[in-house]
Amino acid sequence: CSILESRPDNEFGYGQADPTAFVEAAGSIDRSLNVSMDIGTLQGLANESYVYGTASGADPGSFGAKVEVRVGGGDWKEAADDSPLDDWSLWSIRLDPHNESGNSTIFARLVVDEDHISPVDARRVILLDLPSTSSGSGGSSSSDILIIGVGVMIAALLGFVLINREQLFEEWFDGQSLTENRLRRMVSLCVLYFAQGLPWGFATVAFAAYLAANGFTPQEVATLFATIALPWTFKWIWGPVIDTVNLPIYGSRRLWILFAQFGMAVTIGILLLVPDLAGEIDLVIKLMFIHNIFASLQDVSTDALAVDVLLDDEVSTANGYMFASKRAGMIIGGAVLGGFVNTIGIRGMLSIQLPILLLIMVLPLFLYEKPGTRLFPWTRPSDPEGREVDDPAKDTEFETDERLYWEEPEESRWWAARAVGRSTFDERISIPALITIVSLSIFVAGLVFAILSVDLEVRPYSVAKSVAFYGIASAVAASLISRVFLLPKVPNPFALLPFGARRTLAQTSFNLTKAFHLRSSFLLIFLCLLSELYLFIDPIVLDIFINRAGWEQEKYNVIVGGIVVFAIMIGQITGGMLGDRFGVKRVAMIGFTCLAICNGMLAVLEPMWTNTSVMVAYLVIRGLVNGIAWICVIAVAMKMTWSKVGGTQFTAYMSMFNLSAVTAYTFTGRMLEIFDNNYGVTLYVGAALTMITVFFLIFIDPEECNRVLEDKSDEDEVIDADLGEALWAEDDGGGEPVATT
Repeated sequence: CSILESRPDNEFGYGQADPTAFVEAAGSIDRSLNVSMDIGTLQGLANESYVYGTASGADPGSFGAKVEVRVGGGDWKEAADDSPLDDWSLWSIRLDPHNESGNSTIFARLVVDEDHISPVDARRVILLDLPSTSSGSGGSSSSDILIIGVGVMIAALLGFVLINREQLFEEWFDGQSLTENRLRRMVSLCVLYFAQGLPWGFATVAFAAYLAANGFTPQEVATLFATIALPWTFKWIWGPVIDTVNLPIYGSRRLWILFAQFGMAVTIGILLLVPDLAGEIDLVIKLMFIHNIFASLQDVSTDALAVDVLLDDEVSTANGYMFASKRAGMIIGGAVLGGFVNTIGIRGMLSIQLPILLLIMVLPLFLYEKPGTRLFPWTRPSDPEGREVDDPAKDTEFETDERLYWEEPEESRWWAARAVGRSTFDERISIPALITIVSLSIFVAGLVFAILSVDLEVRPYSVAKSVAFYGIASAVAASLISRVFLLPKVPNPFALLPFGARRTLAQTSFNLTKAFHLRSSFLLIFLCLLSELYLFIDPIVLDIFINRAGWEQEKYNVIVGGIVVFAIMIGQITGGMLGDRFGVKRVAMIGFTCLAICNGMLAVLEPMWTNTSVMVAYLVIRGLVNGIAWICVIAVAMKMTWSKVGGTQFTAYMSMFNLSAVTAYTFTGRMLEIFDNNYGVTLYVGAALTMITVFFLIFIDPEECNRVLEDKSDEDEVIDADLGEALWAEDDGGGEPVATT
C-alpha cells in the first residue's frame, strides 16, 4: 500500500508510493504496539476535521510516548492523549487546513521511542473543500433550534402583552414613579439586569470560544475570565459611594444607573474601533475590564434601587425575575448572537449590542424614581397622583438621618460597632484606631492600584499588604498597651471631611460592623471568599469541549451559552421554590453536594467527551444543579443582610463571591502545572473544593439576622448571637471598647 505519496495519482485515482518511503515510515517496527483511526475508507474529511482513534501497547504515563498523524506528504503532527490513564488508548487530533481537495492518504503511528514504533495505520480519504462539521450535530442546526426556541418565547411574551394590553396599559400609567407603580419597577429592574447579562454572555461564551478556536491556551482564556470578573470583586466600593454621593431630587439611584449604562455602551463602541480583536488581545482585555467597571456600578445601583422601591411581599418574586432576565441577556449575548458568529463575525455581534444598550438607557432616563423627584433640571417634580406640579417644597422633602447610633444606650452591647462609629466620627481618636485607619487606607490604595493595573501581583500591592499586616498587628499591640497605660488621643484623619459626610460614613460603618458581628454573618464572609475556588476548572472545561471534544465555536456558543444557561434559569426558579418549602440552607447544602458530584463526573466521563449527546445531557444536568445550589446560597446571603445596610452589605457579599471567582481563575495555570496537565485529576480537585460551601453552611443560621437585628425576638438572644465580644467588655455589656480606651 502507499505510505507516502510523492508522485501523481495514476489513472485509477490511487497515489503511487515512493519506495524509500517504506523505510522512512517504518522505522523500528514493534509488533506489540498498535494504532487505529476511527475513519472509513474513502471517507470525506472537511477542512480542520477532527480525527479520533485508539492505540495499545504503551505503558500508562510513558514519558515520550505519542501518537503521530500525517496527511499525504505532510509532516508528522502529534495528537492529543484523551485516555484517562495517559496510555494513548484514546487520542484525537485536529487536522491542519488543506489547500487542495481530492484523494489522499492519512497515516497514524504510535511512537514510544526511536526503537519502538507501531505499524502504520493508513486510510484512503477524500479531502473536501468544506468547513468541518465533525463531532456530532453541527453548530448551525443547534443554533437554529435555539433561535426557534427563543423566537417562540418572544412570541409568547408578545402574545401575553397583546392579550392583556388594556390591563397592562392601565397599570403602566397608574402612578408615575417606581415606588407607586409595580409594573414600572418590575420592568425597569428586569431590563437593567438584562443589560448586564448581554455583554457578559458575549465575553464569557462567544468571545472566549472565539479565542479558544484561534489557538489561545486555557491559561490565556483564564486571564480573560479573571480580568472581566475583577471589577466585580471591588464593587463593594460603589455601595457607600452611591449612598453618599447623590442628588435625591433627580433620584438617588437613577443618575448613577444612567452614568453606568452610558459607560457600558461607550466601551462597546470603542471595541468596535479595534481592527483585530484577537491580534490586539491586550487592548481588548483592558477595554473589557473598563466595561465591567461600569457594569458593576450599574449592578450596585440597580440593587440599591431595588432595595428602595420594592415592597416586602414582592422582593423574592422580583429577584427571580431579575436573575432570569440577566440569564436571558446571557443567552442572547452568548448563544443567539454567538450562533451567527460565522455569518456576522465578532464585530457584528458588538454592533448589535451597542444600540441595544443605548436603547435600554432610555428607560430610566424618562422614569421617576420616587414622588417629588425630577427628570431634568428644567422639568417639574411629580406628585403622588402622577401629575407634575411646581412645588418648591418637594425639593427639600428628603430628610437626612442625623442620629449618632453609637451614643445611644441601647446600642451599648455592640462594643465593636460603637468603637468603629466613634473612631470614624470623633475629631480625636485613640492611637490604635489611628494605626488601624492608616493601615486599612494603605491596603485599599494598594488594592485599587493592583485592580487598575489588572495585576494582583504588582509590587505596590504586595508592599501595601505587608504594611497593612504589620499595621494591624501594631494596632493590636497598642490596644493591649492601652489597657495598662493611658495613651493620648490623636487627630482623626476623617475630621478633614465635611461634617455631614463624616457623619454618614460613621453611620454606615457602625451599621456594617454591627451587621457583620453576627456569628452567621461572620462565617458567611469566609463562605463567600472560598465558595467559588472550584471555578478554576472552567477554562479547562472550555478547552475540553473546543479542543478535545472537537466542538465548533458556533456549536459551543449555542449549547453552553444557550441551552445550559436556560437550564440554569430553570434551576434557579426551581431552587427558589424548593428553598421556600424546605429551607434555603438545606437545599443549598444538597445542591452543592450534587454540584461536587457533577464536577467529578466530567472526569469519569472522559471516554465519552466526544459523544455530543452524552455531553449535552451532562451539561444540562450540571446547569440545573448549579442553578438550584447558587440561588439558595444567594438567598442565604439575602436573609443575612440587615435592612439598614441592605445595599452595602449584600454588595459586599456579592463582591466576595466575585473575588473568590477571580482568585480561582488565577489558579488554573498553576493547577495544570502541579498535575502535569492531567485534566482528570484537576477536575477531581475542583470537585473537592466545591464541598467548601457545604462545610460552612453547617454552621450558618440564615434566620439569625431576623431574630437579632430585625426586632423579631427577645433582646436576650443578642448575647447568644455575638462573636464573643462580651468576653472583651464589662459584665454589664456596656464597657468602653478597647480601641477608644
